[in-house]
Amino acid sequence: MCRIINVMDKRGQRVITARRRGDVHETPIIDFSSGYIQRAKDKLPKQGPKAPWRLYQNYLLDLIALRYGRIDDDVVELHG
Repeated sequence: MCRIINVMDKRGQRVITARRRGDVHETPIIDFSSGYIQRAKDKLPKQGPKAPWRLYQNYLLDLIALRYGRIDDDVVELHG
């Protein structure tokens, strides 16, 4: 979030919009078979099958994506 805010400040932009392009198949963000997770899975956040809609829950992969990944791409629009 800090990276996005810094880029927006530099560009003088005030609005960010995430666009869902095409058909994104939703999967649970937590893939546990525990009963309490299964009962609440309709209330829990979802993720997509691939980046940028997926977190891999792997520290190194997520760190690289969050620290060095593109901010202004075909999914995130910065404007205003």
